[in-house]
Amino acid sequence: MAGLTQQLDFAPTNGIYNLTNLRTHFMKGGCLSQPSLRTLIKTTTTLFTKETNLLEISRPSVVFGDLHGQYFDLLSQLDDLAKFTETHNLIFLGDYVDRGTFSCEVMITLLCLKANYPKRVFLLRGNHESRQMTESYGFKAECAWKYSDSIYDLFISLFQALPIAAKLHTNFGDFFLCHGGLSPSMKYVGDINGVNRFVEPVQNTLLFDLLWADPISDEKTSQDGWNLIEYERNTERRCSVYFGYKAVDSFFNENCIELLIRAHQCVKNGIKGLYFGDYGLASPLGYTVFSATNYNCNQGAALIIEETGLKVRRYSESTLKYMYDPVLINGVLLGTLVIIKNCENLLLDIIESTLIYGEDEELNQKRTQVVKHDDEMLLVDTSKVHKKEEKEENNGWGDLESEEKERNILKMRKLRKTKKNSNKAKVIKVEKSPEKVEHDEEDGFTVSFVGDKGENEKTREESTKALKKRISSSCKDTRDVLLNIEESGTLSNSVATENPTQQVDLKRIREEIRPLSLAELREEWKAMNKKSQKKI
Repeated sequence: MAGLTQQLDFAPTNGIYNLTNLRTHFMKGGCLSQPSLRTLIKTTTTLFTKETNLLEISRPSVVFGDLHGQYFDLLSQLDDLAKFTETHNLIFLGDYVDRGTFSCEVMITLLCLKANYPKRVFLLRGNHESRQMTESYGFKAECAWKYSDSIYDLFISLFQALPIAAKLHTNFGDFFLCHGGLSPSMKYVGDINGVNRFVEPVQNTLLFDLLWADPISDEKTSQDGWNLIEYERNTERRCSVYFGYKAVDSFFNENCIELLIRAHQCVKNGIKGLYFGDYGLASPLGYTVFSATNYNCNQGAALIIEETGLKVRRYSESTLKYMYDPVLINGVLLGTLVIIKNCENLLLDIIESTLIYGEDEELNQKRTQVVKHDDEMLLVDTSKVHKKEEKEENNGWGDLESEEKERNILKMRKLRKTKKNSNKAKVIKVEKSPEKVEHDEEDGFTVSFVGDKGENEKTREESTKALKKRISSSCKDTRDVLLNIEESGTLSNSVATENPTQQVDLKRIREEIRPLSLAELREEWKAMNKKSQKKI
């Protein structure tokens, strides 16, 4: 796209990048000049290289989850949290690229922040910050479109230099932060510093699990024996592991960790408390944070860690996209390319509709029942934790009592074993409105709940979710079994959301649908002919 948009020679003034000028240029559809971008990438790569695998971070912080190329969401959330940029760390948990169409703009903005505030802005690596993922899910194509293949290679080198975990020191103890989760290869948090992170992630390694692992599902934690679950094979992603209560409890005790904060999965409200089956706890053992809005009919969120406790801000889809006004040098060429891309997407939709909805009615009914069951399972966490019926219009944690419980982080982990203990941290009470932002002030801090998504629409991915539930999830708790994970040419279920992507569904469906042989066609023709003769 170098010949389609205006290019900006962008250099720091007195060592500081002007983010306002950068934003104005990007909102007009512009790109940076390649020499300017090369300098920025190389400068920040050097900064990341000097950092350790495991970051040691202190002071209050704001934590962001997956962004996936959603530039307007990033801008809106940074605007909303602007007052924290001078007093708080900004910690990003990975997955900055792919999926969205503004991955370059997201990365450039974050790199400028890192260059301006190297001691207060921290970027961890996500599973999408790799060559294999970016080649398949859009970032490589976007780099070629907006810049060049050589710029893409520089980004890959930068991705490999990103730290892979962080230990956040707070008034409530140490928190462990990473993109994915725990690993059978890690007993002590110090093991992370022994990893060579300057490589592509390889299965069955500590680096891979830190980027790819998921907490055990709500369905598993609702069954007997939840407290004995350590690690199981991750059958949904077909790589890495699920980690359960036993793994978390052991890791916390060995390393004096109080809380796990991770990203990697799309959650409806932007943030989700992780109890791993122990729903009698006064506060969660961890949180999943996801910042990209409307990724799968979801809100985005950011987690603010203060000296008095944890607070959350949720966001609906950014309205800045309506202010995007690209100035094109060659609009005819760009329009032609956009039409071609839209035709390609339309063709994929037609193929998918034909393959999925052209099946017999009985299979469709079975699929509907399974999808309905999956939707009901999404409410398991809330019903188990609060033992109340969650109202759809709340669009948040539930009632006020539940909300207070979710926000509390206790100073000592042993206190989590009883409901009688309560945190001394002040908790902000929030009343939510579907049409406007509500603010309640306390100690100079505001929690905002933006918008109301309404009922979650069933997506095409949800309607085909039943097709992937064919692999048994039973597995022993040892790494020996995990070594037998079936290798996959592409890590197909590598999405941040729990559902497969449209492209993955299409690929799998094509593999499963086998054309009839001539003999089978003859048999079908004979049966049809015989049936028609009986009617006559």
